[in-house]
Amino acid sequence: TAKRWQRHVNAFDESTDLRPLPERWQPSCDLIRELSKSGFTEADINNFLPLFRLTIHERGEINRNWGLVFKKHLAKHLRR
Repeated sequence: TAKRWQRHVNAFDESTDLRPLPERWQPSCDLIRELSKSGFTEADINNFLPLFRLTIHERGEINRNWGLVFKKHLAKHLRR
């Protein structure tokens, strides 16, 4: 049925379920482009990424959209 198919598709859609941050999570190309438009350099992003991963893993956070969480943390810590 359509509902069963949608549940199956959603199981693979990372944006539908809460989940821990993947061990080697990286911001998407789209997110990097968006952050660049906001004034963040690739160096800013790469330098902040290890701290972000460590912080999230230590807190044991779960989320649906790690890109949005990363964007908020980056903006908060680098104030752009």
